[in-house]
Formats: sequence, structure tokens, C-alpha cells
Amino acid sequence: RFQGWTRAEWSSWLRSPDGSRWCDNKRLEAEAVVRWMLARWGRAQLRSGGGVIDVGGDPGFVAAVLQRQGIPVTVVDPVWRSTGKANRHTDVEGLEAQGGAACA
Repeated sequence: RFQGWTRAEWSSWLRSPDGSRWCDNKRLEAEAVVRWMLARWGRAQLRSGGGVIDVGGDPGFVAAVLQRQGIPVTVVDPVWRSTGKANRHTDVEGLEAQGGAACA
């Protein structure tokens, strides 16, 4: 259904009720993934070194949750912020400005 959507199509759809629900669900999924990561490896391990690398992490749901938990994260994704999927739950740049980790 969403394969091949343009940046404008994604951006427009995310502002719709369906898009908003999708964002909310993706945020909940990301929170579950981070809870599992914390239970499995612990905060200290996840914060050690350079933190966590989120490969293919656009639009940044997991990265944003990690940053809110105080865990450094670097997103590696060749389409980072070019898909139009950024939303209120994935403002990792805003979190970075408040002292979070880098996104590339």
C-alpha cells in the first residue's frame, strides 16, 4: 500500500487520522523494542562506547525513544529524513539539540 510513495504523499498522509494512528502505533512498537533492549542488555551497556547504532532507522521512532531514555544513538540510513515520514514522535534532531546523541 505504501510502497513507492513520494515524500509529499507520506507527509500528507501522516497528517491524516490514519497517519496519526500509524505514528502512534509505531511509537508504541519502538517503546516495546527499547524496553526489551533495556531488559536484555541494561542501560549501562547501551550507553557504553558510542551508544546504539540504528541501521535503517528512518524515520527515527526507535532513535527518539532511545534518546528520551538518555541512551546515545546514531542513525545510519541513506534515506534519512528524505522519505517524508518524520513526525511528532521522531524529532531526534530536537532531542539532540537538548543534549541527545547524533543522527547521521
